[in-house]
Amino acid sequence: MKKIFIAMTVVMSCIMLSCSCHSSLEIDIPELNSGKVYVVFADPDQINSRQQENLAEADIKQGNLVLDLDSIRFDSKYKDCTISIISDERQFRCNLPLPLEKGKTIKLTITGIKEYLESKEALRVSYSGSKQAEVFSEYWKQVNDSFIELAKGEDYNKICDKWVKLNKDFLKQYPQSAFPYTVIISQIGNIPNLDNPLLKYCEELSTQESKNKWHNYLVEAYKERVRKEVIAKKMVFAAKDMEGRDFSERNFANKLTLLHFWAVQSPKCVDALAKIDAMNKKYGDKGLQIVNISIDPMPNAWIEWSKNNNLPQYNLFADGAIITQRYNFNNIPFYMLFDKQGNLIAKDNMLESLEQNIVSNLDKQE
Repeated sequence: MKKIFIAMTVVMSCIMLSCSCHSSLEIDIPELNSGKVYVVFADPDQINSRQQENLAEADIKQGNLVLDLDSIRFDSKYKDCTISIISDERQFRCNLPLPLEKGKTIKLTITGIKEYLESKEALRVSYSGSKQAEVFSEYWKQVNDSFIELAKGEDYNKICDKWVKLNKDFLKQYPQSAFPYTVIISQIGNIPNLDNPLLKYCEELSTQESKNKWHNYLVEAYKERVRKEVIAKKMVFAAKDMEGRDFSERNFANKLTLLHFWAVQSPKCVDALAKIDAMNKKYGDKGLQIVNISIDPMPNAWIEWSKNNNLPQYNLFADGAIITQRYNFNNIPFYMLFDKQGNLIAKDNMLESLEQNIVSNLDKQE
């Protein structure tokens, strides 16, 4: 009887221990005196419908917080979330990935706030409490290090090669994860051409099947990027002149055409206008058609400037949000050279980089 009682006690102890395992988050951020913490979750379906779940929130005091997450519903062993931390005085704010695991206490340690606020360094972030958290901690450190390298002038394709390797290695261990996919998705709009290693990796992923919703979300984003690349190779735009008359690519057909996107409010653009004038004097009479399109946020700035200044050939205004999205560029001035059929020949932020293409294509017209 005594043996049976002991055996039952052992069984009950094991049950109690298994029941006592709970999910929680421990935050250590010594440089933050007080603030708010929000744990948020959104899968691709919720993102498409512009919804998200606020899973938990709490006040952080004296740089420490233990947050009970037992109320969170785990559809699987892991749940990839986002954590937002805001200091009470609103001086410090950050959004970070948060890899949770059912039945585990995940510890998040954040240091380097002073350097971060002074724009000297990225936040120093580490995760622990589970094997996945530890692996993710190293992955996330290398991702952030690569962004720093990029800011210092490292070759973009080289950085993309690094991201591909990091993502492949992490997904090999945790194929259900969202984070590697979100890193790539954040970059798809910045990638200059389809030969980029990251887009080649996206192409590879598009041929594979996966139950991971983020995999499928990335594949759709990649397909949209390819579609935009095709559109960006044709001269298509809608613009107006100072009198409000409509212009489009149809007004400039059958000639070698240089589209020059700029803004009056950009000193760099204004300084570069002399190059446009010189290019017109050199090649305008030989068949080069220059279409200057201001994408100023406010058209009045362009109108006032145009009253007192002249541009060679055509001076138009267009919606910058539409133009930059269609042709996938962020920095101006930006130049695009199209042939007589409206097909893209070359594009660049430096006008002189297009001169050889201009010369060779003018020769073809003769």
